[in-house]
Amino acid sequence: MTKRSFLLLPIAALLLLNGCKSEQKYVRYATVYDEHPLVIYTAPLYDLTVDERNDNPDSASAVMYQYQDSAAKVLFQSLPLGLTDKGYEVVGQQGRLAIDLHRLPLRRDLLKSDISRYKSQHNVDAVLVSTLLRWKESRTSPSLYVEFTLRSTLSGKNLLHAGVCISRTVDTNWQRQLMPTQADYDLAQTMGTSVECALRCYAVQQAVHYILRDLPYCKGYPYQRDLYLKASEEYYNINITSDGALEVKKSSMEEFENGCFL
Repeated sequence: MTKRSFLLLPIAALLLLNGCKSEQKYVRYATVYDEHPLVIYTAPLYDLTVDERNDNPDSASAVMYQYQDSAAKVLFQSLPLGLTDKGYEVVGQQGRLAIDLHRLPLRRDLLKSDISRYKSQHNVDAVLVSTLLRWKESRTSPSLYVEFTLRSTLSGKNLLHAGVCISRTVDTNWQRQLMPTQADYDLAQTMGTSVECALRCYAVQQAVHYILRDLPYCKGYPYQRDLYLKASEEYYNINITSDGALEVKKSSMEEFENGCFL
């Protein structure tokens, strides 16, 4: 055996060991690397949390619903940036109007039915479906369960699927007043809203960036340089800590569904 062969053995063993611990991107995103999608249509946000709202909420609940609606808008507005950062083209406003002209697509159709017309009629390679499933409100630790599915218009396969619980931890002082970060104050000022609202908006904004960052780079970008990087889990929890840092923990479909629906 040559000296070079001896050097290659530890490297191969290391790659094999890493592969056993977690899927690498060339495994998780094999269809992305095969199909080379470029143009992505972000479907209208599906907010199932509104079904749990009271028809006649008290004033405190009404304010909380406004916070949730604002966070939902920020989440949707964050999607294009997360995709373009990876080199993908996102259908713009005029293109969206042309696609949505006939009728707003049903969520179940986008997830289960034939969506090849988006390719043939609008040259869209994939459709991103984002669904808000449930808010669990707490003054110091609000959380949101959300599901993302990026589906190919060519093969109908899921290019990305993630079920994520996004939460935010906020400290309080001795008077039990919230102690947000400077980023929360800055976002509140930019949005012209309250800090309590900005807490939720900042959390979903940071989480979306993290979730979409896992996608492989688009062809033409640093394409395939991330083949052997570790992919994120399909289900996980993202917590924005009291100092603004991200804590990511592995979850499972069972844990996600139990937390969301029970």
